[in-house]
Amino acid sequence: MLGAAVLRRALAAGHDVTVLARDASKFGADVQNARIVAGDVRTADLAPLLAGQDAVIQSLGVGGKGDGRPTDICATGVRRVLAAMGTRPVRLIAVSNTGVQGSGGLIVRALPLFVRWLRPIVDDKEQMEAVLRASGARWTAVRMPGLADRKPKGKPRFSGNGKGLGFSVSLENAADVLISLAGSHRYIREAVSISD
Repeated sequence: MLGAAVLRRALAAGHDVTVLARDASKFGADVQNARIVAGDVRTADLAPLLAGQDAVIQSLGVGGKGDGRPTDICATGVRRVLAAMGTRPVRLIAVSNTGVQGSGGLIVRALPLFVRWLRPIVDDKEQMEAVLRASGARWTAVRMPGLADRKPKGKPRFSGNGKGLGFSVSLENAADVLISLAGSHRYIREAVSISD
């Protein structure tokens, strides 16, 4: 869902895009003028995919609510992307979750304690952010609340600690933030939270 929105918005902005997706068929007509590669970030040969790229937008996730079991797709994916990047100055934007590292208001921080499917997702994103912090890369973790497939409610709002934000962000706003940060020097080696 988010990956397809990023692809559409990036192509509309005139970017050359390469996509690695477990299910390449979900992009449908959006694949025109983009290179779509079917594969799993945990096993694919990433070096050829990153050759010549200025930025990587990682929008990995378990899909929907997941199954409530532990997962490491984001942490493993970021480790593998960082290894494939090597020492090249590629900008890495990684999608994270509000609630990670105590971000967000009290309700957001407490949700993983009560919602069975959310805890493994937050755990994986926390591991992913630890991998990013330990790297020397030019990364930004973008912590998002729930994604909403609707028109944006105004421009996206940013917060360093996740407080004072809403409970959702539109796919369009989320995609635009990721693309904007990929070409920016803002929030280098930082996590930032967004919402509508």
